Formats: sequence, structure tokens, C-alpha cells
Amino acid sequence: MAGALPILLVLAVGLCLSLVVFALWNSLRGLLAHAGNAPSARAALDTGRAALLSEKEELLAAIRELKFEHELGKVSEGDFQRLDLRYRTRAREVLRDLDQQIAPFRAQARALLDTALVEGPPASAAAAPAPPVRPEVTEQACGQCGTSNDLDALFCKKCGLRVRDEAGACDP
Repeated sequence: MAGALPILLVLAVGLCLSLVVFALWNSLRGLLAHAGNAPSARAALDTGRAALLSEKEELLAAIRELKFEHELGKVSEGDFQRLDLRYRTRAREVLRDLDQQIAPFRAQARALLDTALVEGPPASAAAAPAPPVRPEVTEQACGQCGTSNDLDALFCKKCGLRVRDEAGACDP
């Protein structure tokens, strides 16, 4: 019995160590997976943009989670600074890549806006009559005493008479 106790203790410590290494690997797996990946310039615009947008969301979530874990005391200050810098640097690169993808379309969008501002609205929009402007109603009058009540009031604030039902219709 005395010889089995050290063996049991060694097995328990080994199991605990394995679980700690597994947990650490899972938490750092995302960081290691994105460390050397750069988006391919030859990739199709749509799939490349979708991948960058997905990576941006993952990086923002990782930054939020890292900050939360640091506030809980699970991540040391040094590790927090190092990981935060790495995540934010990659996020800047992703945002820069996304911005470069839409850069060729900016001149075209600017030209369309300038043309629309010079020419005015399309003929179909100009021919349509403008909708009538209604004054905004902010109060309703009580049918019994004439007191002005708020629109969302169910009862008169002076006499207590029901001014409208809960469905919104006014009582006569």
C-alpha cells in the first residue's frame, strides 16, 4: 500500500499537468494560427474580403477576451501587453488590407456622387409629389374635461377617465 501511494500521486500530477498544457494550447491556438498568415494578393476579391472581415471580427473578439481575462487576473501584465500588441498590430494590418481593397472604387463612387449632386434627383423622383407635411401631435385631449394628456397616457391626468385603450385606440 505504501508503494502505491507515490505512483498514484505521480499519475495525478501528470494528469493535472496534461490538462494545464491542453488548456494553454487551446487559448493560444488562435494566436499561433494567425501569426504567419497573410492574405494572398491573388485570391478572389470576394473570398479574400470575406476572410479579412472574418479575421477582423476574430481579432476584435480576441482583444476583448484578452482584456477581460487580464481584468480578472488570469493574464499577467507582461503577457497582456505582449499579446495585446500582437493582436492590435495584426488588426491594423487587416484594416489596412480592407481599406486597400476598396481604394480603386473610391474615385468611381466620388464621380457618381458629384454627378448626382450636379444633376439633382432622378426625373421619377422629381415628378412625384412631395408627401404632405403633418404637424406632429404630441398630446391628446380628454373627452370629458378637455385636459391635454400625453399620447401614451391611458387615463386623463385630471379626471382619471380612460382616454384610450391599451391597443392605442382613443375612447369617445
